[in-house]
Amino acid sequence: QQTKMKSVVLLVCMVFVTTAKSCLEVTTESWIFDEERDLLFQNSNIAECQKELFEHEGFMGFSFQEESSECRVYKALFPSSDPPCKDCTATTSMKFTNVPLYCVEPDRYVDDFAFCVLLTNMCKNMKESERRIGKLESEKQESERRIGKLESEKQMLKQDAESLLVTLDTKLELIDFKLTKALEIENTRKAEKLAEKEEQQRLEREKEERARKERQEEGFQCLQREEFEQQHPECTDYTVLNDRRRSIHHGNGTYEGAKRAKCDTSRTRWSSYKSADWVGAGWYRMMGPAGTRIPEAPPGIWQCGTKASGWMTGSHPAVAGQTIDVIFCFDLKGYKGYSDCEWSTQGKVTHCGNYIVYYLENTPHCDLRYCATNHF
Repeated sequence: QQTKMKSVVLLVCMVFVTTAKSCLEVTTESWIFDEERDLLFQNSNIAECQKELFEHEGFMGFSFQEESSECRVYKALFPSSDPPCKDCTATTSMKFTNVPLYCVEPDRYVDDFAFCVLLTNMCKNMKESERRIGKLESEKQESERRIGKLESEKQMLKQDAESLLVTLDTKLELIDFKLTKALEIENTRKAEKLAEKEEQQRLEREKEERARKERQEEGFQCLQREEFEQQHPECTDYTVLNDRRRSIHHGNGTYEGAKRAKCDTSRTRWSSYKSADWVGAGWYRMMGPAGTRIPEAPPGIWQCGTKASGWMTGSHPAVAGQTIDVIFCFDLKGYKGYSDCEWSTQGKVTHCGNYIVYYLENTPHCDLRYCATNHF
């Protein structure tokens, strides 16, 4: 019977080893504890529990709970459910969870028990190894997942980098283009400034040359001017007529009152109507704001601050130093059938280069006056 039991225990241990995957996964009661049949020891340890098993004949196994220090020695190993106990080291009893049950046999030597414990540890190690392998597999899968994710991120980063490089190349090309254009513009500006500077220098040289020639010419003209003035003293010895009312634009061709009309005469009987700038017969020069010349066409009645407006027949001399005889008429056309040359005086005109002078006589009547304009 002992040999048979040993075979059963060894078989259980061998089966346990061969089915190591489930040797620690039994969740039902495997050995039933009977208070009348089995033994319970308090404040024990695993060595004392083993000793109790060997000292009590006819008992088949024991269990020890480290947390409560309880030792249970079983008379018989009755399984509580299918499948029968295949685990000689770790199962559950009625009141103990995960209590290690060491399979031994009465009158069995310790080396057999140690062999069973060795098998138990092997089972535990295998289970732990499988757990670790499973964990490693899980970690491997997680690592592969992470590697895959990293590869995907790597590809995305590579694509982003390539896109960034393309964008950077485009921007660099644009910057290079802009720099080239800016350089061209700057060179153009420099060339323009240089050309402008050269043009200014050329103009300055021309200006200096003109000034030099003008000074020379001025000196020559000065000599000529002295000679000219000696020949034409009227060009320097004259009286200015510049009353603004002498302008052909002063007046609107209507009667403005006899007292306001002026005449160019020194005769005593009309002294109250004499123009303020008139000094009698002599050489005169028309100047602003009246005008610079005597008109060559009739200006009309009631103009130039008088009744009969004075004008010159013929044309002014065109050559400097030329003096001509002319007739000055006084326009009264439109008044009682009078003409635009109802009265007249004889005079002279000299071209003094930049201006004209006139020899004017006293008007034969009042209200007659010499007009002025800026045009012939």
